[in-house]
Amino acid sequence: ETENATLASEPIANIQSKISETILQLGLSELSSASAETNANTFVLILEEGYVSTRVFSEQMYIAFDVMLWDHFNRLEIIKDNLIASVGGNSRGKTASFNIVAGGISGRQPVSQANVLAHLASEKNGESVCLGSTSAENSLQEASKSQIMREVAIVIEDIMLSMLPRPKNSPSVATIICGTKGNPCPTFDSAHESSLIADQWEVHPIYSCSSFDDMPSCEKSILDDLKGIVADHKRIDGLILDISM
Repeated sequence: ETENATLASEPIANIQSKISETILQLGLSELSSASAETNANTFVLILEEGYVSTRVFSEQMYIAFDVMLWDHFNRLEIIKDNLIASVGGNSRGKTASFNIVAGGISGRQPVSQANVLAHLASEKNGESVCLGSTSAENSLQEASKSQIMREVAIVIEDIMLSMLPRPKNSPSVATIICGTKGNPCPTFDSAHESSLIADQWEVHPIYSCSSFDDMPSCEKSILDDLKGIVADHKRIDGLILDISM
């Protein structure tokens, strides 16, 4: 989002045209566009690589963008800077931005029972697999867990090595918010075991409250853990929510 956007006072059609031009110059492919029925000052450009949503507040000379990419997260910064410049803003001036990473991206297929069964059958060397039997159900659960872990490992490396900020002179610091202590935390496990991540990141788990019985005490414990990480490293570069949350 940017303040003092000089283009904000112009007709929406002009703003949309300028942003479409900028998208093209960045090497992205616009497929279609849509405007909000309830707000004429909001429009969305659908891209092959994701989408760009734009909200214009002309009286305040303010424009906000939502940029979603399916992959190539490392392009977000240059896209942000160019979008701000295209509407007459200054990326070094009154702007603010934050990144949200969601699962199920990068063109990867979700884990389905059919995929897991195929994987399980291949490992059984053609032996029959009967759903409903205890052994088959246990094998299916184990195969599903194994595939989920592989998917998480791929995605977490993609995120941490291409999107999150990395200081030049020291390792980056990431905090992974897990479920309750003692239960699997696939994101932390994958990050902790990845040699690529280990070379550039220090990863710390934070565990959720196990019950609602003593929330104040639990919240204080989590806050103390976060303060401890900041005290040791002077910063936290990335905060990631595990799928166990």
